[in-house]
Order: sequence, then C-alpha cells, then structure tokens
Amino acid sequence: MVATTPIIQAEGERIFISGNMSAAMLEFDGSKLTPSWTSKEIRNTMNNSVAIDGLLYGIDGNQGSAKCRLSCVSAKDGAVKWTRENFGYGNTIGVGKGHLLALTENGELVSVKVGPQYEEISRRQVLRKTCWTTPVYATGRIFVRNDRGDLICLTNG
Repeated sequence: MVATTPIIQAEGERIFISGNMSAAMLEFDGSKLTPSWTSKEIRNTMNNSVAIDGLLYGIDGNQGSAKCRLSCVSAKDGAVKWTRENFGYGNTIGVGKGHLLALTENGELVSVKVGPQYEEISRRQVLRKTCWTTPVYATGRIFVRNDRGDLICLTNG
C-alpha cells in the first residue's frame, strides 16, 4: 500500500491517513487509535490531501487505475460532498483563504473555491506532458513543473 503524509487534527486527537486503497480518520485517546470512519472516496496515491474548514480535498485514485478525480469529503464522517473527474494523478494545495489549486496530470492548473459545493474559478493549460509534482505558491507566484523538468512561474498581472 502506498500512503501519503497523515493530517493531524484537533490537537492530535484525530489523524487522517490515506493510501492508494482506502482512507481513514482515526481517533487517538492517548494510548490507542480507533477508526472513526473509513472511505474509498479519497484514496491518495501520489499526493496529500488538504484540510480546510472541516473538509478534506484530494485526488482520489487507485494505483494502476487511469481514472482519478478531485474529491471533497467531510472530515467529521467521510461523507462525500463532491467529486470531479479527469484530474489524473494530479496534486492539490491550499492557497490563501478559501482557495484550492490543483495541477492535473496533463498540466491544467485549476483554481477551486473551497466549500461543500464544487465551484471552479478558473482552468488553464499551463504545461504539457506528465505533471506529478505538487505546485508551489510563494510571494504571489505559482510554480509548476512537469516530468521533463519544464518549470514555469505564473504571476497575477
């Protein structure tokens, strides 16, 4: 099983773990972990999920599957809020207050407003080839890279 970096919530009392087969929210009582919920709706294979305001956002997809999607689930109970197909093994990051950036596997940069309903703000083809590297946001700039090593910097203005 491939697993991504756990997300620690509620001062260490809740731990979200995800891999290419399933995901789980674990409760930690100081001595043992107990599953609060499990899901096959947000299986992170090559990227980490992002936790914002009680919701988890991430690329769901099983290793070896060509079909991956961007998913949003409730951190409380794992209930699916929304999904969008055709993201491939892309990557997501939280940016500023209330925005999510996703770089699709085929090089589209997608800006999404965080929340329980899907609201796409913009989508733009920024690279070609395979993009498996997580975008970076720093000082108002977005940096993205593909598997050939092409690196671009996007700015507002």
